[in-house]
Amino acid sequence: MNTGIRILAMLAWSHAAAAPVARQEPGSGRTAQETPETGDVQETRNASVRAGGLQAVLTTARGEIRIQLLSDEAPVAVASFVNLVQRGFYDGLTFDRVVGKTAVEGGCPLGKGIGWPGYKFEDEFTEALRHDRPGRVSLLNAGPDSNGCRFTITMRSMPTMDGRNTIFGQVRGGLDVVQRLEPGDAIESVKIVGDPTPLLTRLAERVKSWNRALDARYSRLRPAGIRPDVPLPASPTPEPAAPKPD
Repeated sequence: MNTGIRILAMLAWSHAAAAPVARQEPGSGRTAQETPETGDVQETRNASVRAGGLQAVLTTARGEIRIQLLSDEAPVAVASFVNLVQRGFYDGLTFDRVVGKTAVEGGCPLGKGIGWPGYKFEDEFTEALRHDRPGRVSLLNAGPDSNGCRFTITMRSMPTMDGRNTIFGQVRGGLDVVQRLEPGDAIESVKIVGDPTPLLTRLAERVKSWNRALDARYSRLRPAGIRPDVPLPASPTPEPAAPKPD
């Protein structure tokens, strides 16, 4: 009898441990179910950690695009992008290519998709980030470890880019603006929202070398220097969910 009770108790405990955990979705008033071991939960946790990080706001004639910068996953890429933004590198450049309803490409100083800032840096790939949803922002390159200033924003899942293009951002607002962009549309301005000082200070030697290359190549840029911008908004827009397998 006691053996039967113990077996039933163990089965009940096992079922409870494997059951989905209820959680309250922030600001929604809804309760969702999730299993702690799933990749979706890990992505949710990562997004929560990133909520207090840096954002970039790209202003175009068709509206604003707000991008969460993923400095934990791609610190070198984000540091380079932030430094270029602070020096005004992207102001006035264009989205030089629109690949159907798939992606847009921009950030080339020549407007032809072949320009670079005068320096290159390494790839930063992570299993936690894949091109599995719209709004991924990643670097364009000419091969391994040849990243610079050019970037792409996806409009759908693009698994062929995994392991080839470093993801350093996620669109949090203005995906509809991305979908309306056409070749030649200008990046009127870009600003960094949040304080990049800790990141740029940590990579200070890299930033100095990048700025030497920029100064040797471009005369139009603002002087180098770490300049915190406006504070982050209290509640960033949630990241789009990855599409479910068919």
